[in-house]
Amino acid sequence: APGGLPASTAALAAGRPAFADFDQQARDLEGYLSGSQADAQVRPIPQTPPERFLLGASPQSARQAAELGWRFVYAAHFDGDPKHIEAAFEAYRAVSTHAPLLATVAFAAPTSEAAARYIGALRVYKLHLAPGQTVNLPSPEAAAEYARQVGVTDFRVEETRPSVLSGDAQHVRSELDALHRRFGVGEFILDAPVADLDARLTSLELLSPAPRAAVA
Repeated sequence: APGGLPASTAALAAGRPAFADFDQQARDLEGYLSGSQADAQVRPIPQTPPERFLLGASPQSARQAAELGWRFVYAAHFDGDPKHIEAAFEAYRAVSTHAPLLATVAFAAPTSEAAARYIGALRVYKLHLAPGQTVNLPSPEAAAEYARQVGVTDFRVEETRPSVLSGDAQHVRSELDALHRRFGVGEFILDAPVADLDARLTSLELLSPAPRAAVA
């Protein structure tokens, strides 16, 4: 999923198989990394094979990761619906013995008031193109441009607040602990939705005992 507007996606896909053939692309990649693909292999071969992860938000992508023997990361930063998370994790655990991961949006600050100052202005603009077809964009202008590039004139833009775990460190940790208990997640990928680099590093420091050099 290259992201961006349709014209950017088309440019990145030029000369490559259609995105609908993702399953075959993933299997080809597994062959290159594992050395089972006779005609092309990854070089140099590392002493420790790279661990593979698939980021997805559906039971289908979860099963695909399991069948490949890959780790599965549920993209809760795109779709945090608990029912969808449970369905994807059930599909993954039905095939794989690996523990799934959860990617979510989390930001901690020294105080809850400081966190609110960073997070309060965040907005997501959901572009409704057709029944059941939506795209999240960062601004109304980007939403309108997306519709123009796909040739749609009848569309609706909905302004929403993103779902963010935010507050002081104790609060965010408790929220992550709750997700751990509910979904059996032992490892998270955290996306901090602020542009201020120092604030993002501070957030990671507050949520982790690792020293700043390791966090950076």
